[in-house]
Amino acid sequence: MGQVTVPGPSGGIAVASDSSQSGTIAQQIAEAIALAQAGSKLNSQLVTGGESLAAPITSGGTENDAILGGVVGAVTVPAGYQFVVNEASAPATITASNATLLSGTVGGTFFLTGASTLDAGGGNNWAHVDGSNYQMYAGSGDDTLLASGAGTVAAGGGLNTIVSGSSSVAGVSSGNLIVSTGQDVIFARAVADTVQSSGDKTLLFGGGNVNASLSGANDTIVAGGGADTIQASGDSALVFGDLSGANTPMNTEVSGANATVVAGYGTSNATASGSNGLIGGTSGRFNVVDTGTNTTIIGSTGASTVTASGHGLLFGAQSGDLVFYGGAASATVFGSAGSSETLFGAAGGIEYDNMDANATVVGGSGVSTLFGAPGGTITYVGSTGGAQFQALEGNVTFNASGSSSDNLIVGGRDPNGADSLVGGAGKDTLMAGSGADTLTGGGGNDLFVFFRNMTGGNTDTITDFTQNDSLLLSGYGTTVTQTLSTAVHSGGNTTVTLSDNTRITFVGVSDLNALAGHISST
Repeated sequence: MGQVTVPGPSGGIAVASDSSQSGTIAQQIAEAIALAQAGSKLNSQLVTGGESLAAPITSGGTENDAILGGVVGAVTVPAGYQFVVNEASAPATITASNATLLSGTVGGTFFLTGASTLDAGGGNNWAHVDGSNYQMYAGSGDDTLLASGAGTVAAGGGLNTIVSGSSSVAGVSSGNLIVSTGQDVIFARAVADTVQSSGDKTLLFGGGNVNASLSGANDTIVAGGGADTIQASGDSALVFGDLSGANTPMNTEVSGANATVVAGYGTSNATASGSNGLIGGTSGRFNVVDTGTNTTIIGSTGASTVTASGHGLLFGAQSGDLVFYGGAASATVFGSAGSSETLFGAAGGIEYDNMDANATVVGGSGVSTLFGAPGGTITYVGSTGGAQFQALEGNVTFNASGSSSDNLIVGGRDPNGADSLVGGAGKDTLMAGSGADTLTGGGGNDLFVFFRNMTGGNTDTITDFTQNDSLLLSGYGTTVTQTLSTAVHSGGNTTVTLSDNTRITFVGVSDLNALAGHISST
């Protein structure tokens, strides 16, 4: 706690000031009053009780200074006073217009209009400023600051409530600069507010277009119906987009650990660089760039685009289409029923769990691990890392015809399923499942595998068995010769029957010599 000295009617008056930003403003006000006195153009009036202030002098460029001391109660400062110094010994209620008001540390209630400056000092203050180009500052007390119009609002280190453009105060606010350093509650309801907060546990409610930068920990931001830009760099930030149904955009950047972002109904762009974050879409278009680690992302019912370079977990669009770009670290992606999903892998690889979705996966240098769900179709395009695909229940389609890498493609364990498994130009390994599967190797030297503990007595079809391909039978307890002895030829195709009554039909193979030397049994 410091003090500044301002000129009075009979000498200097010491006014206690807060040691924070408010103290700096107090010194500037004191210097402005002293400058007027030095030019012999200062008219100072002292009020120490319930008497009224004299009318100001309005001629000769005189500047008028009202000094309030003692117990003054409620004071209305006449128009024309440029300065008001409140050194009352008890909280006072002061009303002024187009004035600069400097208050001490006992607190008070202040109503200012026009182009006014308020330094509320210390203590617990309640202030309402309505005008244009105003400045409102408070010290370390617990303050309530209401702002209508356009100006700057700066709270100190207490537990403060800041309202910009609130419907509870008169006037229409076109936008304020709000500076917060304490554990504050901020209502940014003006047409366009800029909020700068460094205190912990700040609670910010938006209304109009809000541009906010918060650096404290455990901050909570609830956006309103305007277009918002939110930067939250502290740990454990919680950001909510507009959930009222308004189709307004939001841009959010979180860089601390354990941040949570829930997007609104409009287009949302979120950037995360911390660890252990949670980012979720709602119904609007949803774009996410994640450079952090262990981030969990939940897509939107609208179209979602996610770019993630770190380890992360992505639950695909709730029903909207999803485009995913992987990075250097591995990512796990869960698809969504009924959506269309396109995934681009990189060095880290992708683990993708298809959930009745139509997905396109473009593999990178890392391995893509893919799981297909009932009714889902996965199209894989990859050249280096390759894919490991496992069908789950139901009818699943996996198509790697556009891939030149070596892929492992495995059918599901559902005996009632009918999977379509298609390899590409690489050396693919295709393993039949328990259902009636259709296997297509593609252009490479492919290996078709049948395990006794996986097949279930259905008829599987190999559509393109060539002299470059091989068939491995494992666990059936029969020799290759015994297996070939079961061959039946029909319509230019050959069908053999295994010991568990699983049948393999080779499409376009009518001569057993085409199979001889290409089948092994273990």
